[in-house]
Amino acid sequence: MNKGLSKLFLGFILCACLASTGICSAEGMAYREEREATLRQTECQAPQNAVVHDVWLEAAPKSGLITTVNVEPGEYVRIILVCQAGTGYEWKAVDSRISFLETVKEQVLPFPQSGPITGGKVASVFLYKTSDAARGDDRLSFALYRAWEGVDKGVSFVDVNVHYVGDDNNYKI
Repeated sequence: MNKGLSKLFLGFILCACLASTGICSAEGMAYREEREATLRQTECQAPQNAVVHDVWLEAAPKSGLITTVNVEPGEYVRIILVCQAGTGYEWKAVDSRISFLETVKEQVLPFPQSGPITGGKVASVFLYKTSDAARGDDRLSFALYRAWEGVDKGVSFVDVNVHYVGDDNNYKI
């Protein structure tokens, strides 16, 4: 009888694990689809065959350097920063040190399937192009703050380092 109960219990645990894996997998797929739909609806698009490096941030109170993106001349960097609509907070580019990146477009848009924009998620999308004269590093800086309070009262400050990778540079990807 104990072997029968042990097998039944083990079977139940196995089914529960498989079911939770399926749920997590489905949630992950829905999340990827939501991101892809957001990128499809934005006006911040590079030309058809261009190389685009996407950087996403959704966890708002994170501060500091998010990542380093390695680029070559003519490539694009698209930064997507997500926050809750209806709070007054917006992501804005601030104090960026740019020498070889050109701002192509900026746009704020609601996430698809997030319902009405009030209280839903919104994405601030920034598209930059690397110039042909790219050399060294550029630093893109963003702050999440309310316009009427000013950047000094921001709740999150993030940086993305953009590093030119070329024949005359000292490291490669």
